[in-house]
Amino acid sequence: DTGTTLTGRAHLGLPNATSVIPTLGPSIGLWRVAVEALSNATERFQVWCGFQDSIGATTVTDGVYWQYDDAASAAWQGASAAAGTRTTTGVAGPTVDTNYIWLGIFVNSAWTEATYFYSTDSVTWTIAGQQTTNLPLVANTTGWGTAINKTVGTTARNLSIDLMAFRYDISRG
Repeated sequence: DTGTTLTGRAHLGLPNATSVIPTLGPSIGLWRVAVEALSNATERFQVWCGFQDSIGATTVTDGVYWQYDDAASAAWQGASAAAGTRTTTGVAGPTVDTNYIWLGIFVNSAWTEATYFYSTDSVTWTIAGQQTTNLPLVANTTGWGTAINKTVGTTARNLSIDLMAFRYDISRG
């Protein structure tokens, strides 16, 4: 949980921002998470699931990730960031609720396209869209995992994580 401070946060994953080196091979990640209470104007937080350097930080500088930020959208958004320039448009998932959801990302071997997909029941899967802008370059290394970051309010907020998995195949040169 975020704790009871205005800047509380929690994360799970590989916080080392050098764990995944973009452009060296394809990557796929899968998360099953549930936001236990929705963010709102008096108790606001963000959630990031994906390849990211934000584990334990307050913003994503480099990454390919799903984002929940009610100040920007009531839906899960596919997002990307390279050297602090972020793109959060073009990939829309379902409206965030308090039920578990499966969130997935596949990034091609050159890291020039990320495909975002999701499922609410693990039976039917939906491709939410692709992102081709502001994907990290080889110098924009990332970690991997899930983070919740509090921005307004002092009530602790929880993110339940049922499953996190990823595969990163480094291509032989």
